[in-house]
Amino acid sequence: MKNGFLKTAAVILSAAFTFTAVVAVNAQAQPHDLEEVFVPPSGRQTNTDFNMIEPYATEGGYRIKLSGTYYLNGMLRLASNTYIDATDATIICTKDGSKMVTQEDYYDTDIYQQSESEAKKALGGYNAVHDITIDGGTWVGTKNFSSNSMVKNGQKTGPNVFNFIHAKNITIKNATIYNVPNAHLIEFCGVKNGRIENCTLGCYKDEDGKMIKGYTTGDKKRAAIQLDACDSAANNRVAWPYDHTVCNNITIKNNYIWFYTGVQASEHSKKKTTNVRVTGNKFRCKKQFGWLGNTKKFKKSGNKTIKY
Repeated sequence: MKNGFLKTAAVILSAAFTFTAVVAVNAQAQPHDLEEVFVPPSGRQTNTDFNMIEPYATEGGYRIKLSGTYYLNGMLRLASNTYIDATDATIICTKDGSKMVTQEDYYDTDIYQQSESEAKKALGGYNAVHDITIDGGTWVGTKNFSSNSMVKNGQKTGPNVFNFIHAKNITIKNATIYNVPNAHLIEFCGVKNGRIENCTLGCYKDEDGKMIKGYTTGDKKRAAIQLDACDSAANNRVAWPYDHTVCNNITIKNNYIWFYTGVQASEHSKKKTTNVRVTGNKFRCKKQFGWLGNTKKFKKSGNKTIKY
């Protein structure tokens, strides 16, 4: 939990921008009631927007309403029981090599300071974070690598735009997500009960309603949606504990995907990705699917192909 100073500062800044205090009200959400807060955009390409949103995101228990244009110079780390309502918002990444949304950094928590066996029990499986929803918004990722990017398969590896690990009950819906250098737009790594629904991935509509392809580069093995496994540091260095947790019970529904590959599963994981339903999507892809040989109960129906 963030200290009182950060939370107080965020409220004061919010009031200054809107000339009125932010009023917290109860809003119904599953599985718990959340406290609603509106965070206004600063209109500046500084760290202001990030510093305004971050205290609520990392504390959890909030339904965070965004409206307008925001500039993020870092990744939002979401705690359990967080709902981001970005229906009327555009969020632009301004930091090279940065994810936009991931989960709280549990490496600095008391759990991680316990014995390795206790930490694995607390953070392994699907126990790291839970009940997170991102609803709406246009999320514009970075086009650039960081100065210390990993090299994989002979190429620099960029940041995924959205990334969740060892998690359960994760929903991304009604969002537009594009721009990524040699990475995935959404990666679920060891996620149970995940939904990606009614999203536009890898592209966006211009003012005339024409679909425009976003920026992407690098290894053709990258897919718009990656269903990965928590197997090893070589596969994914931030997926500790490496207990072979795979994705289970994933729904990918009614999305428009313009990318080289649409959806792919972990290729060499010890266990198989399971219970995946891919329905009603429009794939503007060279390949709709990749690496499905290491899956079970992977169901596809009602998907359409648009010329890549």
